[in-house]
Amino acid sequence: MLTPAAAWISIGSDTQFMQQLVSFVRGHLLQAVLIIPGSVVITLIHESVHALMVVSQGGSVSEFQWLPSSEGWGHIRFTFPKATTYSSAVISLAPHILSVLLVLGTVLLAWRRPSLKDRAAAFIYFWLFFVPLADVGFALLVWTLGGDNDVARAFGPSSAWSVVSVVAYGLAAYLLGYVVQARLYDRLKLGWLPYSVLVMTALVLMGGFLAVLSGFSPKGTARWGMDAPPRSAMRHAPHAPWSQRLGKPLSILQLRCA
Repeated sequence: MLTPAAAWISIGSDTQFMQQLVSFVRGHLLQAVLIIPGSVVITLIHESVHALMVVSQGGSVSEFQWLPSSEGWGHIRFTFPKATTYSSAVISLAPHILSVLLVLGTVLLAWRRPSLKDRAAAFIYFWLFFVPLADVGFALLVWTLGGDNDVARAFGPSSAWSVVSVVAYGLAAYLLGYVVQARLYDRLKLGWLPYSVLVMTALVLMGGFLAVLSGFSPKGTARWGMDAPPRSAMRHAPHAPWSQRLGKPLSILQLRCA
């Protein structure tokens, strides 16, 4: 019977495994190089969607920051007339709803098995599937850990069911990711084993990213992964059941990007 170390050595010596892994990583090097400028663009889009939901409901945006700083990735400030009824939950969740729509669009595209070149398939899988999927997963994770982010603003403090939802989401994302890449790619498609190794690597990198942000942020995890105002500014906006928050007007709310 092989020991765990011997098993990994055996896997590493598997020619097909290594070929798939190296080909996939090499085919996505450009996406990895673009991740830093791409994250700034994503923040701009994220905050723009927040702002669009404010304006579409009759509010006005008084501050719009999309360049990352020591306090967070970005934020907006907005106000509504006193007589205006609007949904703060929709404002908070709108960027993540967009992420879900991008994921669903990629799933539909992959289902049709289009004939794509490697670079085009890599761009679609990374930016229109993996990044939006990770965005929602990261927001759910921060919420579960007690962060006061977009999800917390919409659903309130996390509970035991939050953990269940994160685990279920992670499992669904893992399975869906394999199916999508198997149908979207031609030369770069992965088998279960190399795909699982890359998923575990991505999870480790995201965990390290979260740890770094928590260490550098003035108030730890609760200041990253969220679009929330300081606690002192929230005294007039306590958490309420979802059904009550859908149309509850707030005088002013600062959102910080997840």
